[in-house]
Amino acid sequence: MIRSSGLSVWQFLSPLLICALLTGAFSTAIINPVSSIFLGKYQRLDRIHFQNKANQVTVSKTGIWLRQPDAQGYAMIHSATFDQKEWRLNNVMVLFFDEADNFLRRMDSPTAYLRDGYWDIQQPLVNSKNGGLQHSDSRQIPTELTAQKIVESFADPDTISFWSIPEYIRIMEMTGFPATRLYLHFHTLLAQPFLFAAMILLAATFSLRPARLGGTAGLLLLGVAVGFLVFFLQSVLQAFGLSQKIPVNLAAWSPALIGLLLGGTALLHLEDG
Repeated sequence: MIRSSGLSVWQFLSPLLICALLTGAFSTAIINPVSSIFLGKYQRLDRIHFQNKANQVTVSKTGIWLRQPDAQGYAMIHSATFDQKEWRLNNVMVLFFDEADNFLRRMDSPTAYLRDGYWDIQQPLVNSKNGGLQHSDSRQIPTELTAQKIVESFADPDTISFWSIPEYIRIMEMTGFPATRLYLHFHTLLAQPFLFAAMILLAATFSLRPARLGGTAGLLLLGVAVGFLVFFLQSVLQAFGLSQKIPVNLAAWSPALIGLLLGGTALLHLEDG
């Protein structure tokens, strides 16, 4: 009816496209930061009360912090920078505490290597709480941490606010850790408004056919299938992006751009023949 009145498909779709863009921008800029706070709190409570994880890894402006259990309590390991190729910590400080959080001793070292089942601390200088100093060529600290566990212990990108991601990426790059997951998540959020607009175009493609021509049920099923296909494509491309098989920007933006191109092309064909 609207098209028979003389309006083109672009005229009556323009408000919907604008709403889709605004909804996507609102989701990225407002909903994502709020949801990241609640999700982060949930995961912390779940880790403390249900999973009971003893090992914790945190990356901050001061470097990397690792917490792990020790024979007398626990140890806090701090490093200014990290070399992922050799799994080497630089400018290392290890603080030992008992189970009542009482300080026991401090160990300083220029480097520490993550071996199979232990930290290999090179040339450590140990300061006890009584003021005694000890120096040795190397010491070993048993650990359950592995390279994979350290990488997996980083914060879930969904728990980081959209506005905080660039700073978090900068910190991870400074400490030597890969930030591919965060790059991908950040660009996926940036592309989200355009993905919403692409879905509007694709939906319009399957709903403009006059009902009198028949085949409505088939078009509806095909439209649903195309929607699932777009999100399946997004998941596949993100997997390729995480494995660095394709550039991160391409993995994040391709679903939205492909949807826009397909929807726009189909509508141009339906509108202008």
